[in-house]
Amino acid sequence: ARFACPNPEVLTDLTIGGIIDFWSPDG
Repeated sequence: ARFACPNPEVLTDLTIGGIIDFWSPDG
């Protein structure tokens, strides 16, 4: 995920971006 960051403050990005990046890590 482009906006995914391993931070507890960005739950939205961590959830949406993190999961999407986990499913399809395209960078």
